[in-house]
Amino acid sequence: MQKQFQSHVGCVVDIATPSKRKLRALGIFWSLIALLPLVLLNYVIFDALSSDDPILTGHRLAFLGLLLMPMIFWFALGSAVQRFRAASTQGRYFRSGPGGISVCLPDDSARGTWRFSLNSLKFDLAWDHVKTWYPFKDTINGIVTERAIIFETIHDEKIKIKTFHFAEKQGQIVTSITRSRSIVPEDAFEARIEQPQQEQWFSVPRQGREPSIGFKKKRDRVKEIDLRIVGRPQRPAYLERVADVVEAKIMSVCPRANGFRCSRKRYRPFKEWKDVFGIRLFVRRGLLHGYEIQLEPNDSESRRLTISICRSNLITDIRRYISMGIAGVSVVLCFRWFWTVEYWLGDFSDLAPLVGLAFFLAVVGISTGLMELPIRLFRLLLTNKQHDEAQKQGIKVRIQELTTELSV
Repeated sequence: MQKQFQSHVGCVVDIATPSKRKLRALGIFWSLIALLPLVLLNYVIFDALSSDDPILTGHRLAFLGLLLMPMIFWFALGSAVQRFRAASTQGRYFRSGPGGISVCLPDDSARGTWRFSLNSLKFDLAWDHVKTWYPFKDTINGIVTERAIIFETIHDEKIKIKTFHFAEKQGQIVTSITRSRSIVPEDAFEARIEQPQQEQWFSVPRQGREPSIGFKKKRDRVKEIDLRIVGRPQRPAYLERVADVVEAKIMSVCPRANGFRCSRKRYRPFKEWKDVFGIRLFVRRGLLHGYEIQLEPNDSESRRLTISICRSNLITDIRRYISMGIAGVSVVLCFRWFWTVEYWLGDFSDLAPLVGLAFFLAVVGISTGLMELPIRLFRLLLTNKQHDEAQKQGIKVRIQELTTELSV
């Protein structure tokens, strides 16, 4: 039986073993990388002093690349120092339990790398405040450069635990996290006393978090349903049932007799978990009228369900597809005319990639703007804002009445 520890999130156990050998090997690897810019700089300086035709003559991009060599050397040297210092740091651990995770590791963020500093990243995070978690691989040209376990919180913070700190492989750590959530504390009564009754948020130190980047439509939140009273295996079926009731409510406000059509589509709000899905309901009439109602789990365990609404119409989708098509055509034209543009630029042929990028962005911006103007004009002439707002408010009111019609 694994040794159990007490933390702010309750009973936890070690799910990974800190590894000195991996960190020292990475330190040696980064030390070798730091030597490459020095070798290149020495070669270029020797070539400039001894050759009648130096390699940098007439090559602007090569000169700019050479200016980056000191930065690469400094970053690689800082990474090597961080790895060696982390290997000698005592008290490192990565623990997990039914209540949450507990972490104490050296923070080797990029900011600390440039400063040759090594801070300590220590925090406790309750599962109730974890939106989703998943294994992550960062690749360059198909080569894995980093493996980590990422935890995204309900406060839109992303916490990355890099697995090179540990002897176990990434898959083994993921399995251990899942298994640790079902452990039984050695003293269940004592664990209940130490656990606070109210929910707490144990803030992650600033150097260990980064914002989650995502682009979402602006939606009006209508209702939030607590699904913790439903067993986790039954939550997908319960979500479908809620969607059926919501669809019936919507069609009572937007009946088919008035030309409205309702469609439903599943989607995955968390790409890492295939068994967690949300539902979008589209209610549309013609090209300009319609709404999108979204039923989205708030986390990867579907503990809560948020129902939101926003305007949606067919002409907006058509515009998106046309813009994507124009962007694709412009990319093809950029590659086809690349040599012609390079010939026109003459002595400034090194700037051809920048000209191609500017052309691509200009085409996308102009195509999007030109299609936006007629859409706004049609909306102004053919829609009744007061009627649409009243209809939208009616949908909100009907959805808010769900609680009385749903039983677990």
